[in-house]
Amino acid sequence: MAFFQLLMCIWCLTALSQAQLQFVENPIDQTVVIGSAVNFSCEINVLNNGNIIAWYFGDDNQISSGATIVGTEPRNSRVEVSGNRFTLILNGAQIIDSRPYRCAVVGSTGSVLLQSQSANLVVQFLPLGTDPVCSGGGSFMEGNLTSIGCDSATGNPIVLLGWTRSDGEDINHSRDVNFAINAAGRTEITYPFNIDRNDLNVTFTCTSTSPVAFPDYRASCDITFNVLYLPEEPIIQPGPPGPTGPPDQGEVTCDSRGNPSPEIRWSVQGDVNYTVSIQGTTLMWNTSQSCSIVVSAECLVNNSVGVVIKSMVLCQPREEETMTIKSTTEMGITRTSLTTGLTRDSGDEASGGDRTILVIILTVLCGVLVIGLLLFVIFVVIYRKHRKEDKSRTSREEAGEDNEGYTTRVTASTTDTLPETERYEYMKSNVTLGEPDDEDDYEGVSDAVTGPTTQAGEEAQLKEDYALPDIIQQKETKFASIVKQDDVDRANLQEIEPNTYVG
Repeated sequence: MAFFQLLMCIWCLTALSQAQLQFVENPIDQTVVIGSAVNFSCEINVLNNGNIIAWYFGDDNQISSGATIVGTEPRNSRVEVSGNRFTLILNGAQIIDSRPYRCAVVGSTGSVLLQSQSANLVVQFLPLGTDPVCSGGGSFMEGNLTSIGCDSATGNPIVLLGWTRSDGEDINHSRDVNFAINAAGRTEITYPFNIDRNDLNVTFTCTSTSPVAFPDYRASCDITFNVLYLPEEPIIQPGPPGPTGPPDQGEVTCDSRGNPSPEIRWSVQGDVNYTVSIQGTTLMWNTSQSCSIVVSAECLVNNSVGVVIKSMVLCQPREEETMTIKSTTEMGITRTSLTTGLTRDSGDEASGGDRTILVIILTVLCGVLVIGLLLFVIFVVIYRKHRKEDKSRTSREEAGEDNEGYTTRVTASTTDTLPETERYEYMKSNVTLGEPDDEDDYEGVSDAVTGPTTQAGEEAQLKEDYALPDIIQQKETKFASIVKQDDVDRANLQEIEPNTYVG
């Protein structure tokens, strides 16, 4: 019994000692530049007899056991364990050292009793000395689409790539610049563009930098282009008169630029008896010479891209000297003509042009006057028409002023009181009758309105002319009873004839 109690005590003490194991210090994450020394430390609160501290990297790759370095990893030659804090020292950190590290308490039986937290090591490094690498450049025809590229190992952190031009033009902020990590895992920058003659002799430089980790790092590569383009339009420059030659000597020089450098030569056509002299790009002739037919000269400028021709007339059988320039394009060849020679009196041409301008001005003025007169006539006609209508409306309104706003009612009935003629005259002068509902029946009531408008008055007058003659033509005698439309008491109406009232 006592033996079992002793075993239980030993087991309890062992468990208690193991339960009290804890790391006072854990290794921490570190970022270092390649080649630097790295120190990872861990500290345990108590280390019992038989227990040791071991270091591991990655998953379960052991580096040390106590103070002894184990394994055959190449890095082991750069590793040491120092002090009672069991510090792991990595000398000259390399890219392959970028791993997680941890320490552990290992018992006498080789089992791991306690592990620390893991610490990550990040080793910063630059690309190889050959980076960056440029691609592109060479010879291109003007206007062709080309692209320049630059790539580099990424480094850690990833390097930054950018383009510059020797003429100072900024292209990094162009929307056409593309940044990417290519299939080989390298960082890459490309720039597509249409090349032109302004890109000739310009150096495109790709620069790699790592401003955060390596502020002093800067590597670059260059690209240049040979841009081929058609010769520019030739410039024919007259030579100075006087001291350089006889006063009657004509002299011109032809010049142009292109890539490749163009060849320039003169060609003369026309009167074979007309004398000219060609010295390189200079053409000379005697301006006092006469010619039977037109004499012309062409300056031909050509390179491997194309030909540009500019022509001029040296002489033509006319009276006064003048000069004209003309440019044309034929069959893909640019032609410009310069005419210098004899023409008719330029004053006649100028006066003819002045007469043409004068005729145009007079024509415009006449047109304006005709349009103005037509508008005036239209205005007068419209004005007179409206004035006539206003007068007619005013007279009609004045004629119907006494009856304005009244409605009369006429009731026809049989009577011998009023003679037909008198009744007609009376009704004609005092009332306006409406058209009866039935031409043969005047027992009903017909209304007519002499209203506030002329139109209503005219309508009532027409009805009056229609109704009264029919009443008079009846065999029986009739009389009219006339009252106002409003509700006026009949007792207040003036009696004119028996049963006949007027308001």
